[in-house]
Amino acid sequence: MAAQSTLRGSAAEEAIAAFIEKYSTIFRTRLRKTTRTTRLLATLALATSIILSAAGGRRWWKSRKEEREQGRKLVRTNSWLFNKDGSRTIYVPYKEGTSKVVIHTALGE
Repeated sequence: MAAQSTLRGSAAEEAIAAFIEKYSTIFRTRLRKTTRTTRLLATLALATSIILSAAGGRRWWKSRKEEREQGRKLVRTNSWLFNKDGSRTIYVPYKEGTSKVVIHTALGE
């Protein structure tokens, strides 16, 4: 006769399910106790943080892209940039792209 199987979960699965159920009920009851204003403020704060982090990430990505393009141009022309503090920035070929190198010069020379 064929072996009969039952779809019972293991003890570990039952423990995890009980843990999740316990803390989800605690979370739900705490959420119900909060005022509507508090929930709206929390939602607004979450949305604001998501939007601002996306804008910051976009700004970072854009500046990185511009710096890479500038590096490619300067490697081709074999030139450098003078910084306000007297240092020079050169771009050198490295692996598959370019690498930025800052040369600090002594001020007394």
